[in-house]
Formats: sequence, structure tokens, C-alpha cells
Amino acid sequence: MKSSLTVFLITVFLIFNSQFIQAQKGERNYEFTPEKSTITWVGKKGDEKYSGKLKLKSGYLTLNNEELTQVVVFANVQSINCKTCGDAESARKLLEFMRSAEFLNVQTMDFAVFKMYKSSKIENAEDGNYRVDGILTIIGYSNEISIPVTIIEKKKKVYVEGRLSMNRALWNLNNPKDSEVTEHIDLTIELFLKLEGEIK
Repeated sequence: MKSSLTVFLITVFLIFNSQFIQAQKGERNYEFTPEKSTITWVGKKGDEKYSGKLKLKSGYLTLNNEELTQVVVFANVQSINCKTCGDAESARKLLEFMRSAEFLNVQTMDFAVFKMYKSSKIENAEDGNYRVDGILTIIGYSNEISIPVTIIEKKKKVYVEGRLSMNRALWNLNNPKDSEVTEHIDLTIELFLKLEGEIK
């Protein structure tokens, strides 16, 4: 009797475990949480470091088995700020310029969007476990970018980290020639992504 009960319990456990593993390997859809996600921008002006943040507007990610099949990220450009941008007056002028029609034009278009068109798994890489290729669109200008990201799934949540070095001139985000505040800031900036999402 005990033997039959033991066999039954083992069988139930194996069936449940098998179903759980299959579910884990199937398609998982995650929706990013704006309140738990950040996008940090970093630029340089000589030896000075300029940095700030953008809020996430929305986005989602889909994994199917080990394949990354979808990534869409909307950034709220109206939320851009300066955390480290020189003295208070310089930071005010720089932020005013970045929000103006000459730069991000946040009154006309309040978001930037990245849409993935392909991805590949990276093995034994320090920069991440996936390489994501897609189109980044800012104020109507679109360019292809490729970014390594680290994606970790844990308890029905997903954590994504990535770092992108970009020449902002490709998106027509240039420095004005008549401004001492922004004239010498490097055209190449870095974006650091930290996104958190929950399974839908």
C-alpha cells in the first residue's frame, strides 16, 4: 500500500514538474513598469560630466523559450532632467534648450520609441546575454541601433539592463553654435537602461 502511494505521489510530482517546465519554456509576455524603470543619459563637455534621467512611458518584452521575439520601449521625453549639468543656471539653460523646438521639441512629440526587429543570444559575454537590433525614433528621425542587454527572469518578473553609445547628430539633436552652455558638449552620449516588468 505504501509502495503504491509512493509511486502515485512521485508520478503526480513528475507530471506537475513537467508541466511547470513546459510553461517556463513557452511564450512569456512582460509589460514594463514605468515606476520601476529608468533611462539615464550621460554626456561630456571636456572633463565635465553631464547627466540626467528620462522616465519610461510604456513598453513590453516577449520571450519564447530562449528566443527574444519582441521588445518595444517608449520613453517619455517630456520628463528629461539634468542631475549633473554644471551650476544651477547652466543646468536651467541646458534643460530649457533640450526641451525646446531646436532639440527634443517635447511640446510636439512627447515620446521616443525603440522597436526591435531581431535579436540573438550571446554566450559567455560580459555585456549581456542578448544582442538586440532595432529602430530608434526620436522627433521623427529613425536610425538602426544594436545594443547588448542583460535579461533576467525571476518570479514572474523580468529585469533588463543595457548600455547604448549613440551619436545624437544622427537624430538631428545638434548643439546650437551660438550657445556657450551647449556648444562643446560631445555629440556622442550614452544611454543606460534599467527596466523592470511583470508577466501579463
